Amino acid sequence: VVTMARYWRALGPGRSVTFLLAASIIGAGSELLGTNTGIPFAPYEYTDRLGAKILGDVPYFIPTSWYALAVLSYDLGGRLRVGVAGRVVATAVFMIVWDVSLDPAMIQGGGTFVFWTYPEGGAYYGMPWVNWYGWFVTSVLVALSFEMLGGMKAAPDALTERWAEPVFALNVLFPISICLLYGLPLAGVIGAIVLAISLVAVRWRWRTAETHREPALTA
Repeated sequence: VVTMARYWRALGPGRSVTFLLAASIIGAGSELLGTNTGIPFAPYEYTDRLGAKILGDVPYFIPTSWYALAVLSYDLGGRLRVGVAGRVVATAVFMIVWDVSLDPAMIQGGGTFVFWTYPEGGAYYGMPWVNWYGWFVTSVLVALSFEMLGGMKAAPDALTERWAEPVFALNVLFPISICLLYGLPLAGVIGAIVLAISLVAVRWRWRTAETHREPALTA
């Protein structure tokens, strides 16, 4: 709701709703496919800690979570100034940045934060590496749907330009803090490093683009 409200002016009512629907449908479809077949994330299942589930498999708020973080990632990806294809890939990379500490926190968070499991285990704190392939594919599809629905200007207004990076950072810092609190310090440190690198890249590219634009505006 907060994400939709913040981008409402930039997207307008039509794209705001269609972005939400597209990301939620793709997210739900990918999650339902994943929980029933293991594709594309590897075999996994949600515990009951996240409440009622779609078809008994995927918690109802998970699809809208894909929308909320994907819009932020799509905005930040656009600020890298790497073209349409680059923005789509960057969106997926930013989503994976969030998951670097999210998966360890959610599957090994001291018993309190065990929200999903991988029955077959995995090399990264019980998560199989192929899970990030699933994140990448799903996020690419979401970003492509945004492009097909009309896209969105990066940092579409002054308010969004200021708050999108801090809000993305807060979302990533939440699982990082869980990792640090529940005996997974390395996962937290890795998450913090990739977060810092991604935000520095966004800030550097955005400021560079703004600097190069200024002479043309004053000429």
